Amino acid sequence: TDTVFEGVSVVNEGTNAANLTFRAYNQNGQLVSQAGMTNPDQIDVPLPSMQQHVRMSQNLFGSDPPLGLTHGWIDVESPEPTVSGFFLLGHIEGPAINQMDGADVSHMSSSHLVFPVLGKDATRGTDLYIVNPGGSSASGTLTVLNSTGQPQQSIPLSLNSHGSYEATFDASTVSGDGYFDVNMTSGEVVGFEKFGNS
Repeated sequence: TDTVFEGVSVVNEGTNAANLTFRAYNQNGQLVSQAGMTNPDQIDVPLPSMQQHVRMSQNLFGSDPPLGLTHGWIDVESPEPTVSGFFLLGHIEGPAINQMDGADVSHMSSSHLVFPVLGKDATRGTDLYIVNPGGSSASGTLTVLNSTGQPQQSIPLSLNSHGSYEATFDASTVSGDGYFDVNMTSGEVVGFEKFGNS
């Protein structure tokens, strides 16, 4: 939007130039399609060794107007194993950026993930994002546990190929502090946890 942005950076740490292909998926695992958008989209020139490719998400995929993806995820593929990346989320107020936070992007998927924070501060929420990057569906269970390891809630997960799950948990989810445990019985996933207030 005009006040909220996401930036993406991909770095080639290898000795060979790297081709990059970007794909935008919605929560159901379908490629996002909108007028003026190229999806998937490749960079015009391979990314040279020790260089980075930096874009705002609304400028990926040649989209004009900006990319209309409110729930989903972006996949970056390269034949070079030395490519890595991160993203930043920010908020603009007037002429200045007054908030910014981000995370690196994992190369590894897993059948077991632990998200270590579910805080008791009533002014903060905890958002979980779980993505199935694989070519077939994935299923399992998301368990909410309290600080002594006792299960408080069990949520079945069923993710289409390239699909995603997201949920927000508030302080009333558990009494005191807690955490999340994801166990997949089929397929492997990657995840991201965001917590705090605005």
